[in-house]
Amino acid sequence: MKVVEPVSSALLITACVYAAGTSQNNAFLRSFRLSPEFSQPALDKVFYDGGMIIYEILYRMLYNAALYLTVHVTSTLAIIILLALLLKKLSSSRFSANLTSALKTIAGWSSLIFIGALVYLSFAAYEKGQADGARIAQIFLSKCFEIKVTSGEKTSTGCAFRKDKDSIWYYTTGGDGEIKVFSETLTETSKIEYLKPRAIINQNKLLDELYKPLMK
Repeated sequence: MKVVEPVSSALLITACVYAAGTSQNNAFLRSFRLSPEFSQPALDKVFYDGGMIIYEILYRMLYNAALYLTVHVTSTLAIIILLALLLKKLSSSRFSANLTSALKTIAGWSSLIFIGALVYLSFAAYEKGQADGARIAQIFLSKCFEIKVTSGEKTSTGCAFRKDKDSIWYYTTGGDGEIKVFSETLTETSKIEYLKPRAIINQNKLLDELYKPLMK
């Protein structure tokens, strides 16, 4: 068990959260045809988003387990009674040595099982992060959160979809549904007006094209 605590706390649990946060961000930006390297979120936001995704995964696992136990009450009680009788029999003097040996074997494999579970959680977190990032992007692509950005004498309008510590990002759509992405540096921006959200018309074709790679 000595290997579990340092490895899981220093690497694997952090990897689960980081994988979830970065994959969510990358999928979100790629939905706007942007390379993730153009706008990386702050590390605290990555860990916050990733932590929420991990929480959702663990909550769903516990919820499904509790639901199964609730639905199959009779079989669960029967299994518990059988295990209790089995442990009572094995704990007798005749089988005590075998029980001790079995417990040592289980304890020896528990480290690898625990690490394997964390590795699985990292992959699951990465996959869920991608799905969440694409889902959030779809919200911004199907509804325009219109803004008006003033930088000096220049005023620009568009549909906002991201604001990080340095810039605000927005896009415009042409008559053919093509999107163009812009960003304004916050230090050079004198005013940002958030207007009323409105639905975007004729975006079905655009959304289909954007999400075809994600559906494969």
